[in-house]
Amino acid sequence: MLSAPRRALMPAMKRPQKITFGEMRESGVRRVLIFCSDYKCSHSMVMDADMWADTLRLSDIEDGFVCKACGKRGADVRPNFPSARMGH
Repeated sequence: MLSAPRRALMPAMKRPQKITFGEMRESGVRRVLIFCSDYKCSHSMVMDADMWADTLRLSDIEDGFVCKACGKRGADVRPNFPSARMGH
């Protein structure tokens, strides 16, 4: 007797919804970090986020990127928070 494939028993994995660009800008962040979805590639870049609407979520644009280094589709998009300052 054959059993069902293991993946059929597991719930579908969805990417978590991230904050909106408006929420990000309200916190003072105007740029995003974009990382290739292939952990072996680890190509990344920084972009201005002004072109995206306030109501759009960072997670909404992730599938639209294609890595120029390896050609893989998909990215991890995160706010580009300023570096922490030590002292003062």
